Amino acid sequence: NMTENSLATSVTEGIPVIVFLINNYLLGMVAQWQRTFYERRMIGVDQKECPDYVRLAQAYGAEGVRAESLEEIGSAVRTAISSEVATVIDIPINPEEDVLPFVAPGTPLRDMILPS
Repeated sequence: NMTENSLATSVTEGIPVIVFLINNYLLGMVAQWQRTFYERRMIGVDQKECPDYVRLAQAYGAEGVRAESLEEIGSAVRTAISSEVATVIDIPINPEEDVLPFVAPGTPLRDMILPS
C-alpha cells in the first residue's frame, strides 16, 4: 500500500517493472514489534487480505498475479519478463514470519536481533 503511486507512475510512463509483493496481510514490521515488545497486543495491523493487490494492479493497467508456490512464482516471473507493462506478483506468506535482523527501540545497531 505504501508504494501504490509508484505503480501508477510505472504504468503511465511505460516502465515494465516487476514488483514482488511478499504479502503477510499485515503491516508487517509494526506487527513484528507488537509481537516482540508488546506481548502480542496486536492493534491496527491486520489487513484481512485487503486490498486485493492483483485487482489493484489491474485497475492501474498493470498485470497482476498471485503466486502461491515456487512453480507459480517461476511462471509469473517468466510472464512478467515478457510483458510490456508493469507486473505485480503477489506472494502470500505466513503472517507470523519475522523480518530479521531488526533493531529494538532505543538500542544501537550492535545489539540488533539476528535470526537464531
